[in-house]
Amino acid sequence: MGTTIGRVLSIASLACALTLIASAAQAQQQINSSGAICAATDNTHVGDIQTNTNGVFNMSTTASRYVTCAVPRTPLNVSSTNASFYLDGTDANSAQTTCILYSYNYTGTLLDSTSVTETAATFDQLMQIPAADAGTFAYISMLCLLPANQNGSVLGITSLP
Repeated sequence: MGTTIGRVLSIASLACALTLIASAAQAQQQINSSGAICAATDNTHVGDIQTNTNGVFNMSTTASRYVTCAVPRTPLNVSSTNASFYLDGTDANSAQTTCILYSYNYTGTLLDSTSVTETAATFDQLMQIPAADAGTFAYISMLCLLPANQNGSVLGITSLP
């Protein structure tokens, strides 16, 4: 009787352990964030920056404006060579949107950055930072220059596992 209970407990423990391992393996998933996560970088331009359910836009009729975006992410897989992100947005009337992705360590020291300038009507641009510069305790943020007259937008950013 005692042996049977011991076997049942051992099997149950093994099943729980396997479930936890499987859950941990599946835990690292991509994170999709709307451009509504962005805000005006300069407080004097808050009135020019509009966020809505489809992203962030510059309403100024005269000048490009900067927005800063938080980039939520999970720690990288141990086998990753890069932290990878997809930037989605739009441009119209020959305008261009420029974004810089930054990685900072927990003390605020810049580890790395990468930039992209887009002119396509719609874009889905891969941006990468080496894994060594995007460790478990690194923070990722993005600075974008949006053209005037709603001619460019950040629709969202996706952090890949």
